[in-house]
Amino acid sequence: MTPIKRTVLVVVEGKGKVTSTPRGITCPRTCRNFFPKDSRVHLLAHPASGWRVARWSGQCTGKSVRCNFWLTTDHECSAQLCATGAFGVHVVFVRRASGLT
Repeated sequence: MTPIKRTVLVVVEGKGKVTSTPRGITCPRTCRNFFPKDSRVHLLAHPASGWRVARWSGQCTGKSVRCNFWLTTDHECSAQLCATGAFGVHVVFVRRASGLT
């Protein structure tokens, strides 16, 4: 029997990328990958030099560089980024203000 999979769709705005654990997502713009249903996905935002995370939306929220969620529901559509059986994530990177870290 083939295991049930869920799609994780990532959309990146600005300069940076998002990677995942388990492996499968290395996303500089828009990407997706399939992971086993009911598994936990860890996303890590990697802002480019001089940039920072402004916000996450969809399955992720806040301004942290880390996001974790479980692929447990039959249907999830967040931030209008996904289709049936998919989990959508949107991250926005913005330039750091001069003189701030």
